[in-house]
Amino acid sequence: QESAAAVVMDVQTGDIVAICSSPSFDPNKFVRGISSADYRGLMQHELRPLADKTVQGLYPPGSTLKMIAAVAALEAGLTDPLSTFEACAGSLRVGDTVFHCFNRDGHGELNLLEAIEASCNIYFNHLAQILGIEAWHGYGALFGFGSPTQIDLDPSELSGILPDRQYHKEREGWVTGHLMNLVIGQGYMLVTPLQMARYVAALGNGGA
Repeated sequence: QESAAAVVMDVQTGDIVAICSSPSFDPNKFVRGISSADYRGLMQHELRPLADKTVQGLYPPGSTLKMIAAVAALEAGLTDPLSTFEACAGSLRVGDTVFHCFNRDGHGELNLLEAIEASCNIYFNHLAQILGIEAWHGYGALFGFGSPTQIDLDPSELSGILPDRQYHKEREGWVTGHLMNLVIGQGYMLVTPLQMARYVAALGNGGA
């Protein structure tokens, strides 16, 4: 049995067409009065069938988040679709830390459009350094991360985590490496599937 969540959204209107969390459970058992054994089984199930993962599941978004930096940098005039950085050689040293691209052989010199197509980590690490954590976080918030969507569902949805400089200062301290991870959707960043659906819909409809 698999654990999964799916959200289908109309990108033009924002209407939810379908929403599903798996595995599910039989609600009729609660109507009739669920036994202690059955309830305990649901509560202890490793795949959490009682949780609606579309709004209560928190997951690292990965490379899907790279578009935040792309949009932020374009709107701030820090880059354009054809601008390039130093060629991706598969890794990049930032301070004392070496960050790697998933393509360890490197992608070579890419412009923004090519970097999105190749999902090049190193290009977005370069972009993040000129963008900065404040601008990146601000655009992440504009896309709705770190706050609930306000969908009318019970149980209520989680806000997720959109880390900023202060978030890290209150934990292990701030270093630029945190931004290097955040810009590619890693680190402490966590989102719900519904937040991701809204984010992709905004990209698809031009930000409406």
